[in-house]
Amino acid sequence: MAITELMFLNHSSVIIRHQDEYLICDPWFEKPAFGSWLPTFGMYVHPMYIASLEDKLKILISHAHDDHCDDHLLQLFHRDTAIISSDFASQSVKRRLKKLGFDNYIPVDKDGIKINSFSITSIRNDEISQDDALYLIRTPEALVIHSNDNWFKMESYQIELIKSEIDKVGRERTIFMSQTNSASGYPLNYVNYSREEKKQLLQDKVKGMISTGLQNAVSVGAAYFHSYAGYASVFVKGKQDYLDNSLFPTPRMIKKELSNIIPAEIEILDLYPGDTFDFSSVKKSFFQGSYTDEQIRAYSTKYYLAYGQEKQCDSYKDISQILDDEQIEKELSLFLQAFNEFVIQKVKTDNFHNSVIGKKLAISIPEIEVSVGLQFGKGLITEGEFNKEILVSPNVISQMLKGEILFENLYTGYNAEFKRNPKHIYNRDIIMYMGMFSYIYQNRIAPKLNAVK
Repeated sequence: MAITELMFLNHSSVIIRHQDEYLICDPWFEKPAFGSWLPTFGMYVHPMYIASLEDKLKILISHAHDDHCDDHLLQLFHRDTAIISSDFASQSVKRRLKKLGFDNYIPVDKDGIKINSFSITSIRNDEISQDDALYLIRTPEALVIHSNDNWFKMESYQIELIKSEIDKVGRERTIFMSQTNSASGYPLNYVNYSREEKKQLLQDKVKGMISTGLQNAVSVGAAYFHSYAGYASVFVKGKQDYLDNSLFPTPRMIKKELSNIIPAEIEILDLYPGDTFDFSSVKKSFFQGSYTDEQIRAYSTKYYLAYGQEKQCDSYKDISQILDDEQIEKELSLFLQAFNEFVIQKVKTDNFHNSVIGKKLAISIPEIEVSVGLQFGKGLITEGEFNKEILVSPNVISQMLKGEILFENLYTGYNAEFKRNPKHIYNRDIIMYMGMFSYIYQNRIAPKLNAVK
């Protein structure tokens, strides 16, 4: 019987080998994601070794976020390489790949596709996100459930579809991989909370994500669980606390501090970068786990600082031109008007998070005393009780308005501070629309605005 093996590389990236065929998922090297994230752990195998596999290699990109779709890294690969992703309506992954010169793009849906020995299926819950997907990757004798950022409780239709795939190989040949760490600035970049409140809120948030992921694995009947998609450090200038206070949910940490939430039916694999799993046991890397979690985090940071990698991050950039006060206010007004039009159209066509209509958002630049407000469904407003307020520097807002960085970088990349009103209400609908509009503005609206200047 042919053996399927999986190697953990870093973050949400694994490479799966079946005989002489390889599939790499969500490779991420050293390009900052969301303008501030750098991978901790670093990528275990240097990309040049993987790129040299050429036609033996296929790539799966789960969605268009930079920690899953690294444009700089992808440029190493042969342009004929098959790249698989979900058949998203937004086409964001396809457009990014086309821009890089890749033309062998293969969309996949819930009915699945077969590429040589790999059978791949994508499952989406569009009510939660229209830009993300879970993937089932099956070889003749093993199944990888690559759920990446889809840690939310599964719906019954998802569970039944996954169970049908597990039945083809058996639960003892199935690994369930799920995000186990916070992927947004909340609560660390919210000014509503004290340091101790932030610490407790973050612990509760991460514990809930891990618990839900484990329960999802149990509900589908998988035997093994891999904690991933949560290994990054945040570099924002002047915000050392973002590095100091983040969590690092490794297998050691989960087993030591959260043993009470681990179901008896599931085994959390002691799988670190460089380790391989043959669907029966883990083979440790050369280092055999000789470093502690604290050591690898500390030396990851030391490496990035020594090589100046943090200077690629948004808040460290010395941009050539920061917009003046009047320009920022004018362009911010145009930005929010376009945001409002996008939201109205999306609610009208898809009824996606229609709860956003009527809510209020403000973007403020305290340093220059500029603030512009928006009521979704209505337009610009000058006052009111805002559900969310974004507090950002002239440097970062100038980069965003010029389309050099994403709107989402302010939230997920911690590049701005936030206020909630009231402080216990999430308003997830606003955050979801921020992420969706980010790419629309950067790719379509900003170039037109800049061309007019």
